[in-house]
Amino acid sequence: MAGMLSAIILARDEAANIAGAIDSVREVVDEVVVGDTGSTDDTVIIAREHGARVVSIPWRSRFDEALNTLTDASSGDTVFRLDADERLVPEAAKALRRHANTASLVAGAVVRRDIFDSARPEESTEMWQVRLYRRVHGLRWHGRLHADLVTPTGTSPLVTRCEDVALLHFGLARDLAGGKLRRNVELLWAAVGDEPSDLNHLVELGRTLFVLKDPAAEEVLCRAARIVNGRAESLHPPATIVCTLLEFVLTLPNHPAARELLPERAEKLAIRWFADYPPLVWLRAQRRYQAGDVEGSLTLLEHVRQLARTCGYDRANSFDPRILGVDLAINLAACYAALGRVDEASAALTPFVDDPVRRDTVRRSLAALTKAAGGVG
Repeated sequence: MAGMLSAIILARDEAANIAGAIDSVREVVDEVVVGDTGSTDDTVIIAREHGARVVSIPWRSRFDEALNTLTDASSGDTVFRLDADERLVPEAAKALRRHANTASLVAGAVVRRDIFDSARPEESTEMWQVRLYRRVHGLRWHGRLHADLVTPTGTSPLVTRCEDVALLHFGLARDLAGGKLRRNVELLWAAVGDEPSDLNHLVELGRTLFVLKDPAAEEVLCRAARIVNGRAESLHPPATIVCTLLEFVLTLPNHPAARELLPERAEKLAIRWFADYPPLVWLRAQRRYQAGDVEGSLTLLEHVRQLARTCGYDRANSFDPRILGVDLAINLAACYAALGRVDEASAALTPFVDDPVRRDTVRRSLAALTKAAGGVG
């Protein structure tokens, strides 16, 4: 139906979340369609109570298949995909509708703000997510777990960045992620079996297994490192998720994966491929500091601070927002103090004197700096 905008939400056992997701878009779109893949809780009842149309979708361990079935079940000529643990921010409503009505739109990437700590929802980092698409172009979802939109020929579509449309995502909160990680492992193994050289699933599998302390992580991460090492001459990263593999190698230089992709090469690739991705800039600063190059470390940390101020960082992937806040301040202060620039060290820390997590560390550091300044005087 021309001009109609549908929102689709794939869900199973999301009784705690589904109402919030539906309510965030219900007044913006023409219909909300929830695809239920076998809930045993009240997801279906709640979804209907909040005005959604619910369709039952058989679950065959493929997110792309389920999303394509759900897309086909919707009525609009433009589709907006939302997850149950996401919310459209209220101020983005008009912008979403405007982009959906833009005739030239093929697919649209929106800003997803990832909340890492449910107790501190005001802190987040951002990444791009392709979520808006026009059905006339025949786009389909592809990928067993992390599905991407592709054209009928299997290529990536032309994507418009909708910077004024944002989602809040609560699924990465530290106190909520454990069960999700375990659920994903089975799908990731199957995805790697489908496409053994696909870095998106290979790196994600290795990282997930490592977090879950599964010994299989070593072989998976080594395989991913070998693939990246073989593509190290490329001007562009073979996949955006490679940033997390580089981060892993630089964080754990004694891990077997670091023998397949040496930390020195990983750092060079970080500079070439992800120069504005804060976790990698942070790790490069750490390496400089450990090598005794405090000035070099400070320069890199100031670059992170500038990226935080302008929100100009690479949105390739999510990362802990503290790296742009209190943790950054503590490390900046350490560099300034090591260079004898006590006033600048204090200025970096002062905004975080009441930080609920690192307050004691900040106050101890400020007291030490005050004492040092008194000694110099």
